[in-house]
Amino acid sequence: MCDLTRYKWVYALPSKESRLVYEKIEEWVKIAERETGNKVQCFRTDGGREYWGDLTPFLKRLGIRHKETPPYTSQSHGRAERLNRVLDQAARAILIRANMPQQFWPKAIATAVYAWNCLLNSQ
Repeated sequence: MCDLTRYKWVYALPSKESRLVYEKIEEWVKIAERETGNKVQCFRTDGGREYWGDLTPFLKRLGIRHKETPPYTSQSHGRAERLNRVLDQAARAILIRANMPQQFWPKAIATAVYAWNCLLNSQ
């Protein structure tokens, strides 16, 4: 989520493997910078080990600050945690309403993020 615009992106990953996380974040940085015309300045994570491998050198190479909160302290990044909860509930509601199986959760979460990005926010 962009702190300035509150725009959200979502990628469904089959696992938290370090290399996979790195590849998706690398892809996201390129997309975000191309679409906004601005450089990514800071990347905030929850201190999970999936960010330690390939990602940290990549962020350093691009001059992006990596702000980590201590692991297992969800209260340290409350806005992101609340957003995760709201989007998860929206995706579940979509699946239940459409009577769709759980395997469609990635599509439902993408739909929830799309709808959320269409809403006005109170900056």
